[in-house]
Amino acid sequence: MSEINELFFAAQWGDIKKIRSLLIDTDISLETKENDMTALHYAAQYGCPECVQELLNWGAVMDSEDKYYHWPPPLSCGVWAGHLSCVKVLLKYGADPNYNDNYEQIERVWNKGRIECVIYCLQHGTDVNKPYSYEYTNLHWAAYHDQLDFLRELLKCGADINQLTNDNECNIPKGYTALDIAKKRGNYQIVSFLEEYDPKDT
Repeated sequence: MSEINELFFAAQWGDIKKIRSLLIDTDISLETKENDMTALHYAAQYGCPECVQELLNWGAVMDSEDKYYHWPPPLSCGVWAGHLSCVKVLLKYGADPNYNDNYEQIERVWNKGRIECVIYCLQHGTDVNKPYSYEYTNLHWAAYHDQLDFLRELLKCGADINQLTNDNECNIPKGYTALDIAKKRGNYQIVSFLEEYDPKDT
């Protein structure tokens, strides 16, 4: 196994001693990529906050692009994988909270960990009304996937209930609000909530 692959495996499995050994004894560049992912991407994706911090202390590039999976910064890997501990470290070290997230969200499972990461980023500077894949905002996706609790949290963070979709994808025409999407999808608990929604209640 090559030294760079050893570094990637150490980042994935939380082997800080191995990471330190490789960085001390070799001339590995932390910008070296595999499938357009650096060691920092792997550490964030696999949920190793100690490795994330170690790599950052050694000068890992915070917002290195990852074109292979369409997750430009490591922060996006941490959010997508639902690793809040890694997300916290990255933001503490100055990661741009307005990360790109172009993963195919139509197939996304909105688990608790991922939602917690999104909310935490919103509390630390992420634009709540920023469009992601298919030009949908998180509010649009919450309505699409029938995630009422997530939708409530997004509204508390200032999500625009009237923002329109900007792409003709997912069988949802361009120009739909979150309410329109919920109606189209038959997500009636979302429909009921949004029809009665009063911003004063958030």
